[in-house]
Amino acid sequence: LSAEQRAAAARSALDDFDGLAGRAVEGFNVPGLAIAVVAGGELVYAEGFGHRNLENDLPMTPDSLFAIGSTTKAMTVTLLGMLVDEGKLAWDEPLRTYLPAFRLADPSISERMTPRDLVTHRSGLPRHDLLWYNNNTSSRAELVERLAHLELSADLREKFQYNNLMFMTAGYLAGRLSGTTWEEAMRARLFDPLGMQRSNFAVSESQKDPDHALPYRENDDDDLERIPFREIDLVGPAGSVNSSVNEMGRWLLFNLSGGKAGDRALIGAATLADIHSPHMTTGASPERPDISVSTYGMGWSIDTYRGHRRISHGGGIDGFITSVMFFPDDDLGL
Repeated sequence: LSAEQRAAAARSALDDFDGLAGRAVEGFNVPGLAIAVVAGGELVYAEGFGHRNLENDLPMTPDSLFAIGSTTKAMTVTLLGMLVDEGKLAWDEPLRTYLPAFRLADPSISERMTPRDLVTHRSGLPRHDLLWYNNNTSSRAELVERLAHLELSADLREKFQYNNLMFMTAGYLAGRLSGTTWEEAMRARLFDPLGMQRSNFAVSESQKDPDHALPYRENDDDDLERIPFREIDLVGPAGSVNSSVNEMGRWLLFNLSGGKAGDRALIGAATLADIHSPHMTTGASPERPDISVSTYGMGWSIDTYRGHRRISHGGGIDGFITSVMFFPDDDLGL
């Protein structure tokens, strides 16, 4: 099929989707949801359902800003990939080549750790999330220093242990190598070229935008109650981006096109393919026969869904749940 035919087929398949999505808002008892679908190199569907603000009866739209949580991680890795293309970074060089002060509790792991290890959840460190959760006073440099005092629970590359602090370190590294901050480098290298103008790096910024979703949770009585925004700027490279499904559609198209913004290549196709490739087993068994064992690339999970290769990641932070996935062999993403 041509790109135009794939786009048309996707539009046709989504003819009755509005009703299903509307019922899902009720069935899952969520305030609202937004979804975008890309196929054949274009945005074929973008819609909001339910509410972004229950108290003021404001509808969800495809432009409503959400906290995208850990789906930020793949963006941070892409920024590192651009530095790899420029010869400023090598995935498999010792990390201390670039961050000489980097230390973990085990000197052997400190010396062997590479940038690739940072972004594949195989550092030997368990989560230790309480170091950053609710911490609004430390700097990223201070957090990197404190890594040396955290207990390791495995050897380097021994087992998959999801770790936000390693992705924070990856973003800190990207900022240092760029001669700026992670936020400024992301804006200049990724968001601006992709036209993701309203996407931002802090919930304090989202709240200044007239179209932003509020965080809610389900209480013990199954009622939806508003909760405070969770500020996670400190560990931003692991999960602080806020965006809309319309703008995330541009991110999907970038990944499906081999790293292009229109006709301009922002990252080498081979570098992006490396990011999209398996680098670590997760040790988890699939719960369904139509979904394969999942592996981890760099900032992405990789499996097959009903025989179709799928590259995806979830995100969750107080009041928001996000899912980003694309099927590279089918030229489809959502």
